[in-house]
Amino acid sequence: MKFKDFQISMGPGLGMDRERLVNLAAFPVYEAIRLWIRSRKLVAPFEKIALRIVDKHSEALSPYFLRARNAIGICQMEVPVDLKDAVEPFPNYRLYISCALTALNAIREQMNWRCDELDHFVRDVLPEQNPPCNHLFEELVKVDAAGTRWEVWFKSEYEKSAVVVIARRGEQVIAERVVASEPGPLYLEDRFPIAKTAVKHGELCLMDKRGTSLAKVALAA
Repeated sequence: MKFKDFQISMGPGLGMDRERLVNLAAFPVYEAIRLWIRSRKLVAPFEKIALRIVDKHSEALSPYFLRARNAIGICQMEVPVDLKDAVEPFPNYRLYISCALTALNAIREQMNWRCDELDHFVRDVLPEQNPPCNHLFEELVKVDAAGTRWEVWFKSEYEKSAVVVIARRGEQVIAERVVASEPGPLYLEDRFPIAKTAVKHGELCLMDKRGTSLAKVALAA
């Protein structure tokens, strides 16, 4: 199967309001992983990994702790933590990253599947990113006739997400423009389904799969 999706959600125990806040805070972490996965052609026994952060003291859930369950292309797993660590400090990106790495290790042991590149990204790269989701769409990079390199980035942290176009000449950033933003998670497939870029009539055009324009950025800086 083509492995293309990754998600982290908060299980029960914190109360609805705080569970919702943790879900919002975990978005930048799992979206960074998801976008990294989608930029590679990975094959796995599943299409998606879906993790739930759960109370390590829960007797009802303990039989499912770190147990990989693969059904209809979705590998599900409960990752036990001390619930106070899920919200203190908040957002606790380090904890969410640790849960992802713990789950990948358990999947390797139980399903005999691993991706060393993915392990490296989650373990070594993701903790150093600021914001946590700081993804360059490498396949969308364009260079104009003047040698300007135009990049499209997705940047996300708790309470703020944006699609950003950055123009560079050599090492110098000559323009940085936000073309879509949300005060929280920005779900790209629904809100800004970017799939193509092109330089047309002196503009960088950002388009969906059908070629419909989503945004335009003037190349004159």
